[in-house]
Amino acid sequence: MSTDQPPSKLSTLLPGCGCAFIVVVAAASIYVVGLAAYLVFQLVTERSKPTAAVAAPTPLKISPTTTPAPDPAVTASPKARPGSGTVGINASQDHPWQNSLGMKFVPVPGTRVLFAIWDTRVQDFQQFVAETGYQVTGEMWSLETSMVRQKEGANWNQPGFVQGPTHPVVGVNWVDAEAFCSWLTKREHANRVLSVELHYRLPTDAEWSSAVGLDHEVGTTPKEKSGKIAGVYPWGTQWPATAGNYAGKEAQNRVPFASASVYEDNWIFTSPVRSFDANKYGLYDMGGNVWQWCEDSYDAAGDSRVLRGGSWDDIINIQDQLLLSSYRGHVSFIGRFAGILPPGELGSVADNIGFRCVVATDGSP
Repeated sequence: MSTDQPPSKLSTLLPGCGCAFIVVVAAASIYVVGLAAYLVFQLVTERSKPTAAVAAPTPLKISPTTTPAPDPAVTASPKARPGSGTVGINASQDHPWQNSLGMKFVPVPGTRVLFAIWDTRVQDFQQFVAETGYQVTGEMWSLETSMVRQKEGANWNQPGFVQGPTHPVVGVNWVDAEAFCSWLTKREHANRVLSVELHYRLPTDAEWSSAVGLDHEVGTTPKEKSGKIAGVYPWGTQWPATAGNYAGKEAQNRVPFASASVYEDNWIFTSPVRSFDANKYGLYDMGGNVWQWCEDSYDAAGDSRVLRGGSWDDIINIQDQLLLSSYRGHVSFIGRFAGILPPGELGSVADNIGFRCVVATDGSP
């Protein structure tokens, strides 16, 4: 019996079909391989092309965090220039910076502080006492109704003559003035009126000299500098005075020897701030009205503080040495009265002594 299998039906119907089938399969395989190679080539080509730069998304602009708006009665704080110790880059003589008490401050060439344009007023000190209960204890020297100063119960609030709210406060010693500055600093830090790196204080003797227009003084201590520049006064070089609240003929019945004065103004005692013209830096009463406390000790002994500027009871053409821009008064800065003193050495609490403030950085003297 034969073992050969019968030919398939397909072979019978399509003679030579086996070879053709192999050819078709081979062709298909070549096509597939070619297609794959082409796709790979395209992929490699695309990857090798330089990638176009993709613009970074525009960042969302966020405004700096704003400081809560101050109370309507409070203005924005003066700025300190970083690292320079200079205050008041946003203040000028034409546009003073104003604090929460309405005190105005301007920069003064030759200093790193802002100067109050006027002396501390009665209304400013009243606010201090009202908020803190500060006790300005003891009596002060006052002319009151006599022509000789006595300590008969007068104080800063009742100095022995009538004062309005805008008159300069009197009857305060150096410690009282320092306490006011400390209170005002803390108050305005808390209310975000004053930047934390700034504070109030009394002017130094050197700062006061710059503010009154003295460019150069010889000496180390205020004592050594006192009265050394002749013929220069807060109002200029003319004589007698052309401006300022000094003892003139108007005070002849209240101030001893005032009748001999060649000067006359409208105020027997203190006058409201800004009653007379400002100096070239926009500061009022740098001469006359009240003596002004400074930070400094008068000399190396350190037991008295400097007073500058003269006052309402200094007599033109009799006490002209006291009126010099370079003159320094000096008294004990703690005692409330100091007995009988030589001319020019005033009792530490008297009806002719006040103060003005400056705004300074922590790094300034």
